[in-house]
Amino acid sequence: MPSYSVRSTPDGVLYFTARGDQPGAVHVLVETVRAVTGAFGVVLVEVHGLSREWTAQGLDRGRVLGSLLQLRDLWGRGVLDLAVFSASEGVELFLDRFGTLEIRTGSWNEARVKALLELAGFRSARRLPTLPSPVADPALWDAGARNRVARVKETLGLATPAEEPRSRDVP
Repeated sequence: MPSYSVRSTPDGVLYFTARGDQPGAVHVLVETVRAVTGAFGVVLVEVHGLSREWTAQGLDRGRVLGSLLQLRDLWGRGVLDLAVFSASEGVELFLDRFGTLEIRTGSWNEARVKALLELAGFRSARRLPTLPSPVADPALWDAGARNRVARVKETLGLATPAEEPRSRDVP
């Protein structure tokens, strides 16, 4: 059963962790990005063979949403980690290669995040289920998947840390 837990820190930061089905986690990720205002930063990590990381900041919501949707079948399948953050609302989203979604935000967003999780079928739980770690399926990392990832990196202006990250102007 898709579940989530939440813990808070003394400084008012809430840490939501959600585990369950991959489409549900991606849905919550997309809906959270859709609900947040301001510019975004993105970190994308390819985890197959040698891991590589790409980053960009100053991205508009439409560009980020479009990119997330282009790769929706690859999230949680053992090949990509993702971080999306918005400094203007203090929201950080992490979706790891195993399908675990983490949302870090201030306490003012608690009701909104809980509503998004529960609408996607996640239920509050004290302990989250331990999910088996999927082995990356080589079929998921075919030429078509590599081309889509390359297009997303280009669309978002992602650069490796050794390169100068390209900031996109937000209208």
